[in-house]
Amino acid sequence: MTETENLEKMPTSIVLESERKRIDSLLREELRAAQESYKAIKEEENLGTIPQPQLCTESWLQQIYEDGKKAVDDVKFLTIEQRNSQKGHWGKLYHRMLPHVQRIQSFIAEIPQEQFVWEEEIGTFYYRDITALAKERATFQVPAEAAEHWQKIKSILNAIMDLRAWEAGQDIKKLPLDVLLHFAKTQFIEAWATNEIKRDHRFDDKPYMQQMLANQRESEKKYL
Repeated sequence: MTETENLEKMPTSIVLESERKRIDSLLREELRAAQESYKAIKEEENLGTIPQPQLCTESWLQQIYEDGKKAVDDVKFLTIEQRNSQKGHWGKLYHRMLPHVQRIQSFIAEIPQEQFVWEEEIGTFYYRDITALAKERATFQVPAEAAEHWQKIKSILNAIMDLRAWEAGQDIKKLPLDVLLHFAKTQFIEAWATNEIKRDHRFDDKPYMQQMLANQRESEKKYL
């Protein structure tokens, strides 16, 4: 396989599963909150006929508030105290319902228009495809440089594997890469000249050496 073929196999995007699960949970939580707010609005008798959720806006609520105050002003037989009390009632209604209206509008604004479904028969709303929406939001683009970086890492790893295979064939001690890369040239040459770089098998058959040799093999497994 050529380097170009390897580069082409790098995906252009990826779905982070942990992020998808987090977003899916958040979307469901936001939907429940918005549905509960719409239910609270529908249960408020003084709001009159409740429109579909996308029409339950702040301006809609503000108009109800203004109409309510005007209706109080139009009743001539009320005392000033009664008039103020009635207007206060409409003000409290407005401030009580405002968070519900804002929550619904925020929910609708934060999802694609095609994801919002209003079900007239049951009087509620939901996502058209919450799974697809969560997946879309958990999808991240993979930069083109990622393929090149990965290829360079693999090239280094392949070179290390080639080194270790060659060392094993030459019966050379397996040393940590950090040690090999910091060998001074003179020290390296001396190790070869004195055969110190090779494994010493003189005591391999000694019973008292078996545990030490086993420990050495385990240690060598911990580094490339």
